[in-house]
Amino acid sequence: MRKVYLKKAGASFVSLLLALTLFPLNAQTAFATDAVKGVEVHTDSSKLEASVAAAKAAGVDVQKEDDVDKGTTESASELTAKKAEVEEDYNKQITDLEAAAKEAKTKLDEYATKKAAYDAAKAKYDTDKAKYDADMVTYNKAMEELEKKKNQDGYMTKPYPQLLTFKSEPGATLSYSGKKYTRQEFHDEVRSWNVGTEPWRYSYFDALNGGQPNDADRVMLEKDKPFVATYTNLTNSSYNGKKISKVEYTYTYKGSSGVNLPDKLPVILQKDPTVTIWYNDFFGDARINMTVKFYDEAGNVIDPTGSLLNFSSLNRGNGSSIVDKDAIEKVAAFNGEYVPISGSSIKPHADGSAYSDTNNHDRAEGSRFNTSEWDTSTSPNSWYGAIVGRVTNSEISLDMASHKSGVVWFALNSDIKAVNVPTKPVEPTPPTEPQKPVIKATYHFDILYTKPQLEK
Repeated sequence: MRKVYLKKAGASFVSLLLALTLFPLNAQTAFATDAVKGVEVHTDSSKLEASVAAAKAAGVDVQKEDDVDKGTTESASELTAKKAEVEEDYNKQITDLEAAAKEAKTKLDEYATKKAAYDAAKAKYDTDKAKYDADMVTYNKAMEELEKKKNQDGYMTKPYPQLLTFKSEPGATLSYSGKKYTRQEFHDEVRSWNVGTEPWRYSYFDALNGGQPNDADRVMLEKDKPFVATYTNLTNSSYNGKKISKVEYTYTYKGSSGVNLPDKLPVILQKDPTVTIWYNDFFGDARINMTVKFYDEAGNVIDPTGSLLNFSSLNRGNGSSIVDKDAIEKVAAFNGEYVPISGSSIKPHADGSAYSDTNNHDRAEGSRFNTSEWDTSTSPNSWYGAIVGRVTNSEISLDMASHKSGVVWFALNSDIKAVNVPTKPVEPTPPTEPQKPVIKATYHFDILYTKPQLEK
């Protein structure tokens, strides 16, 4: 028995010696032996491990997968081929890990920039939100006060907040397609109409033409032909927190009566859209339709529903004593809601117009105030010749109308004359926090065995 055991042990030793001779393995490549699979062989994985570490450092979520069994080789050539296959697999994994690391760097750098911007925006939002909350307390109290005082002089009879800011745009740029007249061309054109022989027929026109700057935008409206005036570069205007960058006015002269005009009307456009327009009615009845469109910074039309428009300085009784003192200035055909002001002389009428039924020019003629007491930019009584127009449509439309007024100034803006009307605070929009990108990658090690075929 002892001889047989020694013989078998010797044979095993010879076999292992022969295997190690045929397939030399060092400490780095030879690990374990398996009775069935043979001797485990690992190729060099140090570069793969370095790539894994680099990818993790770059922010890649790297997960190790199970080892891949590459099988058992039984010859030197087969072992060489398998080792090359493992090396190719590792190189591909290294390439994928490097690509993931590059992607992670790019995306995480972008994220860091966005996150910094978000943190700043969030801090501003928190401040703005605290202010908004405080402003809403003040606003609600103001609206309660309007309700309590709606029957007192100067207050709107129906309390509404202001949503529109459109009070001053001195830096606006005006453009239009019609001809711009010089002062002399304006004079010559109008004089050629032979409106009448009375000296006063042209006196107010001459005063208007001569009183405006040399470079004023003198244009001619023709009956039923729309004339578009566009103002860009607006910087001070907004609707419900949204910036207004452009406003477009379309004027359509609807005609005159009581005076012999050739279906034309001379007007002078103002460079500030909130100051708007001057015209001359030649002591007849004139009417000009006006539509208004506001645009945001992206060029989209803004729906101004809920805005409060200023219809003020609507005089009656300040006409020429030579012609007719009962001159009347009106707003007509407004497609929104007239909101009367308590104590004001201006009332809405069944025909869709708003004007004073009686003289509001002279105390001696029954007016509560003289014009000088209410028709100034700083007068606390300016509400006396005013009414508020509340917008109820996506496009504003109205007529400016006059009766024997001579020179008429019409200004469209949000500077309403009703007292203590609050502007509704706009709730700030919270910024959206960017999502941190997650770049994932996996890797695995390959396991290879060798089991040489030995002669018995």
